[in-house]
Amino acid sequence: MRTRMAGRRTGTAVAVVLAVIVALGIAAVLRWLLGGNGHPFGDARACAGTELPLERALDSKGITLPPGATDVHYIARAGAPDGQLRLAVTFRSTRQAMNDYLTGLEPGVLDHIDEGPFTAGDVTDVPGLCGSTHPSGVLVPQRSATGQAFGVAVEVDRHAIRGTTEVVLTAPRVG
Repeated sequence: MRTRMAGRRTGTAVAVVLAVIVALGIAAVLRWLLGGNGHPFGDARACAGTELPLERALDSKGITLPPGATDVHYIARAGAPDGQLRLAVTFRSTRQAMNDYLTGLEPGVLDHIDEGPFTAGDVTDVPGLCGSTHPSGVLVPQRSATGQAFGVAVEVDRHAIRGTTEVVLTAPRVG
């Protein structure tokens, strides 16, 4: 009788373990199918540690991205020590799109952007920002529609913005 009871317990334990494994497998497949792939908000553009969706973060700063921006990645943290939202967005764009996007500059500055009154060199260092984050180039200060300062770092090639450039936008401005 004892052997029969031990056999039932072992069989029940095996059945429970198999049921848990099957349930975990189904949950993993559903999570993958529904886009819950570990990115904040299910957004593949969001870097780890992001606390706000991109559109909400951009709207709160009064900032838009240039038309045609591709390979977008971002980090938005609301818990800065000063209580201010920290936003950094990296993307790829074209020279023409960036020339149209950058506002408030003196005429002709974009033709010799590396000779202008801007910070040049390795101009961005944003901890936690994923994607392409290394534009060594020029940091151009900008003002958003709401008057907030932000920075736009672009790559430079022969004095002008590179034909296809990596861009890092930071608000508030870094650099």
